[in-house]
Amino acid sequence: MAKFIEAPTIIAPAGNLPKEIKEFIGVVNSGNSVFCIHLFAFT
Repeated sequence: MAKFIEAPTIIAPAGNLPKEIKEFIGVVNSGNSVFCIHLFAFT
């Protein structure tokens, strides 16, 4: 069954560049390690 995700989870990546990862579908939000959708942004 489909799972509704209201908002992406913000993940702090490793490294020294200021950036942000927003996970819409993946291990953190849905437990799915086969398919994922992320938005990478430099802040």
